[in-house]
Amino acid sequence: PAEAAAAPAAKAASAAAPAEAPAPTPSRLSRLAAATREFIGDVPGFLKGDAEARAFISARTLAKITALMVVDVGILLYASNLLGRFLDLSTKTTLAASGDVLLLLGGGALALYVAAGLIERHAAWIQGSTKADALAKLRTDMVARLLGRDAAFHGANDSATLASRVNEDTETFVTKNVDVRVPILKNLLSLVVATSLLLYSSPYAGALVFLMLPILGYVSSYYGQQRQKLLADFSKKRAALGRQGQEPLELIATVKTFGSEGVESAKYARKAQDLVDVGETDAKVGANAHMYASAVTDFFTRHVIVIVGAWAVGFAMGLTPGGIVVMMLYSGFVKSAYDGLTGGWLQYQAARGETETLRSWLKEAPPAAKTGAVAAGAGEVVFENVGFRYTADGKGGGVEGVTLRVKPGSTVAFVGESGSGKSTLLKLLQGLWNPASGRITIDGVDTASLSEEALASVVAKVPQETRLFNDSLRYNFTYGSPNATDAELREAIKSARAEFVFDAEAFPKGLDTEVGE
Repeated sequence: PAEAAAAPAAKAASAAAPAEAPAPTPSRLSRLAAATREFIGDVPGFLKGDAEARAFISARTLAKITALMVVDVGILLYASNLLGRFLDLSTKTTLAASGDVLLLLGGGALALYVAAGLIERHAAWIQGSTKADALAKLRTDMVARLLGRDAAFHGANDSATLASRVNEDTETFVTKNVDVRVPILKNLLSLVVATSLLLYSSPYAGALVFLMLPILGYVSSYYGQQRQKLLADFSKKRAALGRQGQEPLELIATVKTFGSEGVESAKYARKAQDLVDVGETDAKVGANAHMYASAVTDFFTRHVIVIVGAWAVGFAMGLTPGGIVVMMLYSGFVKSAYDGLTGGWLQYQAARGETETLRSWLKEAPPAAKTGAVAAGAGEVVFENVGFRYTADGKGGGVEGVTLRVKPGSTVAFVGESGSGKSTLLKLLQGLWNPASGRITIDGVDTASLSEEALASVVAKVPQETRLFNDSLRYNFTYGSPNATDAELREAIKSARAEFVFDAEAFPKGLDTEVGE
């Protein structure tokens, strides 16, 4: 009744309250200013790469690749100059009069092009090798980091999501810090030198080329920010798709028992479509960026050169047909440099969004090492007022105020309804979770001080459901005791009544036979 009486009053108060004014829409100028500030803030990271990548990628090797690319640019620019002189000389004289000089200019240009190609090939080989090595190091580091995380982390991140991060996000991260970062200096140098040579050849044409700088800067900044947000969403949806594909395959017996193949296929199709939707949007953004950037660079580096060059030749302003060809070649370098820088920027922004989670994990400091030890003693286990909840807000399942003593040599069974905490107590004893209150001791040693290795040496578990690693029988049998002798292994097999593994027909390689799920 009290709630019913209060409802009209609340409704009246709500009607009387003034409606909040909608947030003003930012003007085009303010949006441009915000985009410019964000662009300036992102430039240092674009040039330097991620700080987290320095542990996996040698700065000296990157410098070597960059130096080779710079030399390559210098050779190609000089070869372009030789071609222009070759063309001018061929139009002013006969082959008989200047054949040797023409041969020298043409042959020199050809030799320079060949040398540049060989240098570029060597740089590409080093770059590819560096990327492969960095990727292997990063993936190894990430697997070690993920295996070292606690059960709470793995409870919040399923195996399919983590596998996606290790296999796919790492490749994007390395690509961003090698393939995107390495050509930056080459493209910057190409841009500066080629534009300077254009200004020297024809100040009018060179000045016009500079007009595309602010236009392309805005295009790259605008579309780069859009792609960064889209790729962050794409990364999450891709991980969700991997999870949806892996889960029913792992639970295939359950799926088939209930005839739910169609249900699971439909769920996967919906997740796949979510990924397609993001991919289509990203494709539209990329196509728009390419269209605007390509149209602008084509106009200023091709059409403007021809129009201004023809005008200068017609009015005898000191420009020759060979000069026009050289300017066209120079403008090609300008276009290539712009395309490289803007394309690299868009790729950098996309990779930032896609590797956001991975980079946050790399920034986290490893957990403090536990140095406690416990000897193989009597084996007394004590729970002292132990409390634990699966969620931080305390609303999830768990246990509270558990106190018990398990005497050495005794057998204890935990009996209770589902969700009463039986498995939770065993997970706490194994150190998979840490008590929120109280403590657990083994022969008087607090388990919270023990490393995973030390705890595993005194706690053994036979799980209700087991899974096999894709490795040999021996590897699976000795997983918890890798230093076990053959005699100990045979005794364990006998105790488990698993002598069937010695059947030569079923297991032709004995304990070295490969098995798996």
